[in-house]
Amino acid sequence: MANTLYFHELIRDQGGSTTVDLEFGRSSSYKEDSLYITVDDKLIIVDRETAKRIIKEMNDVARYLKLLDE
Repeated sequence: MANTLYFHELIRDQGGSTTVDLEFGRSSSYKEDSLYITVDDKLIIVDRETAKRIIKEMNDVARYLKLLDE
């Protein structure tokens, strides 16, 4: 299994009361490379179709919140 880390950070809630350890990147654990996500040491490697939906919806939210330079 080979993972390429793209993001890893302990993220604190805006209110300051909750934190999560978030990591994500690329995984080649299966036949087809895909997205892996780890939250508080719980790992999931999603299939390509699920990865596409996650990325699309995250981009939609980012556009709505004007977080992307487009």
